[in-house]
Amino acid sequence: MKIVLFGDSLLKNFGKDYIAQFEAALPGADIYNCSVGGWDTDDGLKKAPFIAKLKPDIAILGFGTNDAAPWKQVPLDRYLENVSKIVEEFADSKIIFFLPPPVHPENGHNADHRRFPDTVQQYHDETKKVLEGSGTTYLDSHAVFAPLLKNDQSYHVEDGVHLNDLGYKILIEEFSKLIRDINRLTS
Repeated sequence: MKIVLFGDSLLKNFGKDYIAQFEAALPGADIYNCSVGGWDTDDGLKKAPFIAKLKPDIAILGFGTNDAAPWKQVPLDRYLENVSKIVEEFADSKIIFFLPPPVHPENGHNADHRRFPDTVQQYHDETKKVLEGSGTTYLDSHAVFAPLLKNDQSYHVEDGVHLNDLGYKILIEEFSKLIRDINRLTS
């Protein structure tokens, strides 16, 4: 089974060790990471036609955090249109969309940074609606990570955006469950 990760730094940071753990959780899987830090859906839309030609069995797509960031702020309507077009490019693959997870930037000293968590939540919620409407499988990152926040368990590195070892351990478990479910449904 060929799995491609395609998205921003939250997927890009699946380095060699995390990929090895992910492949160990899914015997027979070959995982290829085609993600780039800083990418938003405008970037993803430009690259999706080429990456989709790899014809992965499963494409894990992860965009939204950079789109919602105050220093980029891709307008919500364009972001949602981009998400739909990126998903369409991978029509020959089973898709799991990694919804943008909650952020807690430590440098919330200005109004834009204080609004960042709310904006990410909005992009998450609106993406979820679009994906549900299209029947696309997604990982609801807020449902996965919110309980940790309530228990003061940190799944971020110090920037409050990127994931730490615990965050990636959880993603590997959650993605693996979704992939096993997808494979069961199509067997």
